[in-house]
Amino acid sequence: MTTQYKKGIGNYSVTYVPYNFLEVFVSQAAGAYQKQEPKKRNVGVGDTYLGAKFSRKLLAFTKWGLFSAVRMPTGESDYGIGTTSFENDILFTMDLTRYEITPFMIHLNFGYVMTGETNPDIYDESDALLIRSALVLPSHIFSPFLEYSTYQVKEMGNLAFSESPILLTPGLGFYLPYGISSQIGVDIPISKIKPYKRRAAASLSWVIPLKELIKPFGERNLIGQVLDDETGLPVGDATIRVINSDLPPKKSKVETGTFRFRNLPDDFSTIMVEKEGYKKLVKLVTIKKNEEKSYQFRIEPIREGTLSGRVIDKFSSNPLMANITVTGKKEQNKSNSSGRFSISLEEGVNEITFSLDGYETYRTALEIKKGEEKFLLVKMRPIKKRDKLIGILYFESNKAVINDAAKSIFEKAVQYLRENPGVKIEVGGHTDNTGDEQMNLELSKVRAESVREYIVSQYGVSPDRVVAKGYGEWVPIDSNDTKEGRQKNRRVEIKIIWED
Repeated sequence: MTTQYKKGIGNYSVTYVPYNFLEVFVSQAAGAYQKQEPKKRNVGVGDTYLGAKFSRKLLAFTKWGLFSAVRMPTGESDYGIGTTSFENDILFTMDLTRYEITPFMIHLNFGYVMTGETNPDIYDESDALLIRSALVLPSHIFSPFLEYSTYQVKEMGNLAFSESPILLTPGLGFYLPYGISSQIGVDIPISKIKPYKRRAAASLSWVIPLKELIKPFGERNLIGQVLDDETGLPVGDATIRVINSDLPPKKSKVETGTFRFRNLPDDFSTIMVEKEGYKKLVKLVTIKKNEEKSYQFRIEPIREGTLSGRVIDKFSSNPLMANITVTGKKEQNKSNSSGRFSISLEEGVNEITFSLDGYETYRTALEIKKGEEKFLLVKMRPIKKRDKLIGILYFESNKAVINDAAKSIFEKAVQYLRENPGVKIEVGGHTDNTGDEQMNLELSKVRAESVREYIVSQYGVSPDRVVAKGYGEWVPIDSNDTKEGRQKNRRVEIKIIWED
C-alpha cells in the first residue's frame, strides 16, 4: 500500500541560450513532505534534470521544435524516483498575433516519458504518452493562459484517452522590468479517473542577457538605440523601419530608446527612424551573416520659428486666399479670407511659394531662427491676359534641329504653364524669305511641331496645352536683305497665351 503524504516540490534552474534556436538547462529539484502514518516531516534534495530545446521557424507564424531531458536519480530516498528517466517531446507554436490574425498564441506538445522502476511514495507511474496544449493571450505586462494536458500510462493497457487523466490549468503570467517574470497556475482534474491530484504551482524567472556570449547563427541581427542628437538622451516610441523589407516596423522602448531587428534580409540595410518633433533619419547599416551589431541612431529635434503675414493684391490691396508651400514639406497651408496666415518653419533658410490662379507666383527665401517670429507682407501681381513672349529659338537654314540652348527656354515656359492652369503655350515657327513661299510655310510648321513634340514628350505636358503654328516668311523681325537679318528671322517663338 502506498503511504499517504502531503508534499511540496520545487526546482531551481539555470538556462543558457547560446544560439537563437537552442536552449540548454540544468535543474535541481528540492521538496518537503509530511507523512500521515507514521507522522514525519522532512525536507531534502531531489533529482537533477539535464535537457535542451531546439526550435526553428516552419511557416511565417509557426515554429516547430524538439525537447529532450534526462532525470538523473541524484535525490535522497524520499525525494527522488530512484531511477533514470527520459522525456522526448515534439513542439509546435503558432503565433497568430504576428499578422493580427487573432490575439492568441497556441502551443502543442506531444511527448513520451520512459521510466524504470520508481519509488512508489514519490512517483507512482511508469512509461507514459503525453499530450499537452495551451492557449495564450500575450501582452507586455501579463498574459493569461489555459493549458490542457492528458497522458496515457503504459500500465493502463487502454489507449482510449477518455479513460486517462485530464487536467485543465488556468494561469497567469506576469512580465516585470529588468527581465523578471512570474507564472501561477492551478491544475483542475476534469476526468473520471481517481484519485484526483489537485495541484497549484508558481514560478519566478530572471533573465540576464549575455549579449557578448550569444552569437546569432546564420542571421544578421541589429541592436539599435535612438538618441536625441542634442541631449544624447534616449528617445522612446520612435518608429523604425527597414526600407524595402517585409520586416514589420519596431518601436523604440520608452525608457532606453532601444530596439532590435532579427534576421535582416541583406548585408547592407537602410534603416529609417521617424519621431514626431524630430527630423526623419535614414541610415545605412552593414551587418553580415552570423553577425550581431549595435548602432546608435541620433535624430535631430526640429527647431522651429514662426512666420505670420498677409497676402494682398499688389494694386488693389484686396486680401487673397493664396496657397502657401514650403519646399521640403508635404503639407500645404492657405491664407484665410482676410489674407492672413501663420506657419511654422524649421530653423535655417526656407523657400516659400505663394500661388493663386490669375496671379503670378510669388517666391521668397527667408531665414528664421528657433523661437523667432517674423512678419511678411506678400503683394501678388495679377496676370494680364495678353500674350507673353518667353523666348526665341534660332535655326540654321533649311533645318529643324533643336539645340541645347533651347532647354532653358523650355523649362521656363513649362514652369509657367504648371503654375498657371489658365494658360497655354504657343510654339510659332518663322522663316526668312529665301526660296519658295509655300516651302517656307511648310518648314515653319515642321519646326513648330518638332518643338511642340519635344516639350510634350520630355516635360510631361498635356498635348492640348501646347499649340504649334507655322507663319512662314510673313512675320519677320528683321530685314531679309542681310545675312544677319535672315538669321534672326529663322526662329521659333515660345509664347504664353490665355484661353478665352
